Amino acid sequence: MSSIVLQPYTEIRDPPNTLSTWIKNAQKIKEAYEQSTFGPQRKKMRTAAYKDTEEAVLQWFKTTRDQNVPVSGPLLIAKAQEFASQLGDDFKCTTGWLERFKD
Repeated sequence: MSSIVLQPYTEIRDPPNTLSTWIKNAQKIKEAYEQSTFGPQRKKMRTAAYKDTEEAVLQWFKTTRDQNVPVSGPLLIAKAQEFASQLGDDFKCTTGWLERFKD
């Protein structure tokens, strides 16, 4: 039978409040991981503030890629701004948004 060796807390590099937050949100974290809501490299469980805009961009992206049309970052940003304007969202597309959208 193998035994589990626990490291002293001093060797764990995350502060105690981070650990307690993980424990408190364990079910949410597990559900998000199982539903592939977030990739394993994601540090925060932040969801879209403008869900309708992002869903429209994602649908457009999938349709466009199904037609074998290359889609660049600047084109995605322009489409996101266009959809946000049509939906009446006060959405400002940034490179950070683009990186999270790619995840």
